[in-house]
Amino acid sequence: MYRCPAYPDREQALGYVINSWGTAANPDEDVLYMTPRDRVKDRSNRVYLADHENGPGRPIREDEFSASWTGYLVAPASGDYTFEAEADDFVRVWVGGEMVVDIWPEGRSGSGGPAARRSIHLQAGTRYPIRADYREETLNASVHLFWSRDEGLREVVPVGSFFNGEDPSGRPGLNACYTSLQEYLVYTVKGEDLFVITFEWPDEELAVPIREPLPGTEVTLLGRDGPLPWRYEAGVLSVDFSGVPYSEIPGDWAWTIRLPGYLPSDGGPER
Repeated sequence: MYRCPAYPDREQALGYVINSWGTAANPDEDVLYMTPRDRVKDRSNRVYLADHENGPGRPIREDEFSASWTGYLVAPASGDYTFEAEADDFVRVWVGGEMVVDIWPEGRSGSGGPAARRSIHLQAGTRYPIRADYREETLNASVHLFWSRDEGLREVVPVGSFFNGEDPSGRPGLNACYTSLQEYLVYTVKGEDLFVITFEWPDEELAVPIREPLPGTEVTLLGRDGPLPWRYEAGVLSVDFSGVPYSEIPGDWAWTIRLPGYLPSDGGPER
């Protein structure tokens, strides 16, 4: 089984990348999809990292995350292939150990040059190791890899050209590892109330690993009227933020939820 490298200070998710044909809006477009393995059972849709989604999903942050895709590339015919990429924000690609794309910010182990394109000779049917490192900073996220043979038609590297192993019977696709800095929560109390501070905006829900609140507890977001829906499963309080637009709450760095009456008032044991 493929495993991601270990990073003690970073959240990680193991994924699998395939090229799939088309979307509802563009049925003839060849696009790149990502399906995080730990979400396959819970989400029927594939994560589309091009225009509709900004990341592979939790626990990976939507901004300031990295991806590394590895596997093998097979050319349909022998020839000189020129590789190019379009990325928001940065990508580097190696084929057969040679860097063929270098769109990387200066001072981050890259050349800092323009969208580099390089040609290499590929033999039909040979599996060449491929690695693509991607870096997303803020807002939109997208990456597309193109090739052209012998200065011919430029196209997205098509379905069936990627494989996750050297075995000819292996699945088409690439192994994928996604990493981002771990999210940190800060807790404080006032009287019987518990306050939880998050330093990243929770787009869908905020996961808080605490003991279960009393039934009927009204969890609120400071600066906003009305309670937020919540549920409690497996030692985690999940607070639903899906109905709260980011623009509704002032602030860019931290947000606080309040759990009234969460702590015992008499100094006795916790509920």
